[in-house]
Amino acid sequence: MRKFIFLFFFAFSVITQLSAQDSRTVTGKITDSKGAGIAGVSVLLKGTTVGVLTDADGNYKITVPSTGKVLVFSSLNYDSKEASIGNGNVSVSLVSKDDNLSEVVVTSFGIKRDKKTLGYSTPVISGEDLTAVRNTNITNAFVGKVAGVRTQGAGGSFAGSAILIRGYTSMTGSSAPLFVVDGVPIDNGGGGTSLQNGTTSSNRAVDINPDDIQELTVLKGAAATSLYGSRGAAGVILITTKKGKKKAKNAIDFNSSYQFVNVNKLPEFQNEYGQGNGNNSSIAANSAVGLYNNTSASSWGPKILGQTVTNFFGKQEPLAAYPNNLADLFKTGYNRQNTVSFSGGTDKTSYRVSYNNTKETYVLNANEMSKNVLSLNLSSDVTNKLTVTSFLSVSNNASIRTQQGNQLANPVFRALFIPRSFDLTRSPYYDANGNQWFYGGEDNPYWSIENVRYKDDVSRFFGNLGLNYKFNSWLNADLKVGGDIQTFSFHGYDEIGSRGGGNTSANGT
Repeated sequence: MRKFIFLFFFAFSVITQLSAQDSRTVTGKITDSKGAGIAGVSVLLKGTTVGVLTDADGNYKITVPSTGKVLVFSSLNYDSKEASIGNGNVSVSLVSKDDNLSEVVVTSFGIKRDKKTLGYSTPVISGEDLTAVRNTNITNAFVGKVAGVRTQGAGGSFAGSAILIRGYTSMTGSSAPLFVVDGVPIDNGGGGTSLQNGTTSSNRAVDINPDDIQELTVLKGAAATSLYGSRGAAGVILITTKKGKKKAKNAIDFNSSYQFVNVNKLPEFQNEYGQGNGNNSSIAANSAVGLYNNTSASSWGPKILGQTVTNFFGKQEPLAAYPNNLADLFKTGYNRQNTVSFSGGTDKTSYRVSYNNTKETYVLNANEMSKNVLSLNLSSDVTNKLTVTSFLSVSNNASIRTQQGNQLANPVFRALFIPRSFDLTRSPYYDANGNQWFYGGEDNPYWSIENVRYKDDVSRFFGNLGLNYKFNSWLNADLKVGGDIQTFSFHGYDEIGSRGGGNTSANGT
């Protein structure tokens, strides 16, 4: 037994000595550029998982195998650094990333400036933020992203939003900011909201493919005016497009999204009284108050108790409420977007080609839009001093829309005032001759959706060509020219024919 215990301790001491010979302890201190210790720095033996963290003063102590040669030091906001173990004491100084990097923004005409040197605010929205929630029109992606920038919807997801930077800047003219793509101002007209008749059109930012945007910079107030003159008085939206990279491998990028759209909330209606004449203030003077009238546009008729009445179509039916008249008018819309891009480069050239196909329908029938955008971005070093760049976007945008505003042909506006006892969903709206069949002087909402519509078709080409000549290390000459060409085709059609039940003011635009 004594021999066994002796042999055990002898073997243990030998193993301990061998282990001590196979490892060693390394100490040191990690400091910043000013000599102050950095806490929480990761000290890791390269190629292994052996590591420790520095204490509050930047000191560390780590035991590593004798075969270990290199330590890796890394910390948030500092550049990583490697150092040979050497004699067992390794102290290093880490360089802050802020000392090496500065945020660069595009100010005007493609000129890049260090953000720290600017005396005015230049909020930047990355392309990823703009496409996090897929919008057909990029103006709808501004909501809540930039302080001092207000967006207001114009009616429908593909109609776009009005953008105001620091409020209205004109009493009579436009307060919309100027849009600039890669240094070239482009048209962002349209997007007006109809009040009494017509439709709401898309502002022309809808022609831009959101997947082509690298980043978006907002210039406000005097900063925009000084750079772009009177055109920038209401602010400027600077768009920088994505480009290929030199010496990059050929790459294919594909993005696809599909979204459903539904009406979120509807107004509350009373369903206690049916179709009839008059109002509460005329009870004493109007004997028809509380009486059923199948040509009335109001719901001041009798209390709905299931009594038998003769409807507008000459048929007897029990008086009942139809609470889903407005809800049945709407449907589920969708937004489908597909973008494919090809990019790459050689030692002297870079390219990016993209194609976007978008199809969107609204929550009403006969409201849809289709968009196709082909974009090309090229850069080539013709010589060591001369560089040629170009960007071209070709798009086609076609849409169909129903009427809007406070008018008789707006299907939603009319459906809001349908008498509660009139079955809008299941009632016919064509007579035997194909003419509209409806009570009163307004259009049946379903008839209006089918017959009073507006079509537009826009083909657009915009882009630029740039030359950069480098004379020496501090003097460059830049020349950039661009253009924006649009062809429009707008027409509405109005298959009114002969109406029954009264006059109407519905018109195509």
